[in-house]
Amino acid sequence: MCGITGFISKKSNSNLDLNILINIVNKLSHRGPDDRGYWKNSINTQFLGHTRLSILDLSSNGHQPMASSTNRYIISYNGEIYNHKSIRNEIDLNQKVNWKSDSDTETILESIEKFGINKSIEKFHGMFAFSLIDKKKNILYLVRDKYGEKPLYYGFSGDTFLFSSELKSIVAFPGFEKKINKESLNYFFNFSYIPEPLSIYENINKLEAGSILEFNLTNHKISKNQKFNTILNKQDNFFLNDKNKILENFDYTLNKAVKETMISDVEVGSFLSGGIDSSLITAIMQNQSEKKIKTFSAIFDDKRYNEEFYSRNISKHLGTDHHEILVKYDEVIDKIKHIPEIYDEPFADSSQIPTSLISEFASKNVKVILSGDGADEFFGGYNRYIALKKVNNYSNYLPLNIKKTIGNLINIIPYKYLTKLELFLTNVLRNNRSFNQIDEKLKKLAIVLENGNTSQDMFYSILQIPQKKNSLVRETFNFNSNNLIRDKINSNLLKFDHFLLESMMKIDQETYLTGDILHKVDRASMFYSLETRVPFLNPNVIDFSKNLNINLKIKKNTGKWILKETLKNYIPEKYVDRPKMGFSIPLDEWMKGPLKNWVSNSLNMKKIKNDGYLDEKVINEYMHEHFEGKKNWGQILWNVVVFQNWLDKYHQ
Repeated sequence: MCGITGFISKKSNSNLDLNILINIVNKLSHRGPDDRGYWKNSINTQFLGHTRLSILDLSSNGHQPMASSTNRYIISYNGEIYNHKSIRNEIDLNQKVNWKSDSDTETILESIEKFGINKSIEKFHGMFAFSLIDKKKNILYLVRDKYGEKPLYYGFSGDTFLFSSELKSIVAFPGFEKKINKESLNYFFNFSYIPEPLSIYENINKLEAGSILEFNLTNHKISKNQKFNTILNKQDNFFLNDKNKILENFDYTLNKAVKETMISDVEVGSFLSGGIDSSLITAIMQNQSEKKIKTFSAIFDDKRYNEEFYSRNISKHLGTDHHEILVKYDEVIDKIKHIPEIYDEPFADSSQIPTSLISEFASKNVKVILSGDGADEFFGGYNRYIALKKVNNYSNYLPLNIKKTIGNLINIIPYKYLTKLELFLTNVLRNNRSFNQIDEKLKKLAIVLENGNTSQDMFYSILQIPQKKNSLVRETFNFNSNNLIRDKINSNLLKFDHFLLESMMKIDQETYLTGDILHKVDRASMFYSLETRVPFLNPNVIDFSKNLNINLKIKKNTGKWILKETLKNYIPEKYVDRPKMGFSIPLDEWMKGPLKNWVSNSLNMKKIKNDGYLDEKVINEYMHEHFEGKKNWGQILWNVVVFQNWLDKYHQ
């Protein structure tokens, strides 16, 4: 895994030189500590930079930027192409290539030489973002993988076209104007992340997942930005009516994907939370490995968030070399200080904290890690899918004013009573997690009922961060009628039965998965030079999911049925049949207790007022109600903390 960056000048400029490229490449050193490379053309108008994390071909033969055999193409590439050996074999069938390395970078270049850029990208199984200069056509291509596992930003600073894996490299470019995009700011405070194609800055965009952007080096303009397809090696008889045969074929498909994803010249480990997704990936990895694989878990003192019972016992059953890190609130304070460095645009999914801690911990033992991300979005794992379908079915019999009344009644229950109830049930029921985060679930139910006019309204309300009617952001937009996520919901969400479930999953695949989940994992892991890989996003696994009947994903109000049935082949059933837990921390409670003074001190109301982005009076209301235990405003307060820390670092 690597970092890529570069800039294109409209004409030769004596102020733009290799020293500037070296400086912005240095900002990405965490993404690639093993090597750095620089390339420029003879007239100082085209600059490509690279930092390398050596995974395939550890020798200097994998150095980038790299030129193709004919010297037509120059590439700076971030990612892994897991099937690159089979692509090499396909190239060699008709034309023997004098391969100079075992790196997938060279495979990409020679594939493009042989098949062209569009046909080559369709063949790639993996994660990637790259910049490619075609000297013959005088075009710069920017390309990003199908589901956005690897990041790529682009845009203009004056007449200079910039691109990079992370914003911190773009911000370091001389003269870059750090003008905050107010629309993006509103998205952040509504969803805790900024969706594609927006970034926090005006004139800078994220390249959308599964896209090829063409920048014309002659007229210095973006000439095309389009989606690409993926060619799949489909196998016959995968979707017979025989459930046992379907389960057998799914097990085979996932095993093949994991094996493909494990290709590496360094040791590969696994995140093992104890949940269904990570347990299944880990089980298959260990089954395929001749030695004990290293597994990593984060554990907590708070029983409501602790899955060590499952992770430890599953590890013991599988025989992995298991490592644990205990997450404490004092470590959280220390980690919060690094959040703006790890996430260089505002991002406030609070699971970023344990993700960062376990990434740092794992990076001391391995260089590559496999995760179970992507399973929820493609196999129906989120509780909201089942909950919304239930509410949608029952609420059809209730008038809107009755639904709103019920929602209002739920909302007036004091948060502190729900917390006490949750703690009591957790202690009594021990390992039963059915009542985890009961306050959050009831709050979402109330919001859904209050916005229960249509299924589109209800799903949109679930995705939003609960907050007061008084806007936190001073310059706001109408998010109730027109925005990227709302438009996606309105165009995709169908109302009845399995169509409702599949539609919700598709929306999450195209928004939440890329904008939140993969963003979170990439930045947290790469900050510590750790490469994460996601077998559930293998094209053949995704193809299997899309052809699978919804009743084999969500069965009897239980998500990920086929994953659970498959996992029973590897571990005892008692570790499989249990409620879903998210990878989160008791941040709401900590903010009222051990983190209270830190939160109060970090939110300088005078500075917030002078900055002019947020309403300090509304923030004070949130803090008062949260600290008094009247309401749980932990998520929105965390958003404010994250934004202010980010602002302090990048806008002093």
